[in-house]
Amino acid sequence: VLTETDDAAEVIAVSARYVGRMIVADKLWRWVLKHSGVPVEELRLAVGNYIDRDFRQGLATGRFSANEPYAIAAYTFGGYVNCILGALDQADPEKRIDNGVELTLRVFGLDLDEARKLAHQPLPALEPN
Repeated sequence: VLTETDDAAEVIAVSARYVGRMIVADKLWRWVLKHSGVPVEELRLAVGNYIDRDFRQGLATGRFSANEPYAIAAYTFGGYVNCILGALDQADPEKRIDNGVELTLRVFGLDLDEARKLAHQPLPALEPN
C-alpha cells in the first residue's frame, strides 16, 4: 500500500489507522486489550521495529522534531494503545483511532492542519497478497 511514498508521516498515519481498525475488528485482540491490563510493552515489541524505523526516518529527514526521541516514542505508543482501547465499544471506533493518530503526528512535530489531513484522509485500498 505504501510502496510509493517515502514520507514517514504518511507511512505512520496509514499504518496506525489500519492496525487500529484491525485490532478493533478482531475478537481476540479486543479480549486481550480489555482483559490483560493492556500489555503495552508486548504490543510495542510486536510492532516496535516498524514504528522505530519510520520514526527514525522522519527524524533523519527533518519531517519530525524531537528533543527526546525515546520519551516521545514511548509516550505516543502508550497513547495510541489507549486510544484503541477507548475505541473498542464506541459507535464510531474509526473516528477515535484517527483522532489518536492525529495526536500522535502532532506530538511528532507536524502542524495541526497537516496532522489532521493525514489522519483523516481516505485510506488507500489494501492490496491482496
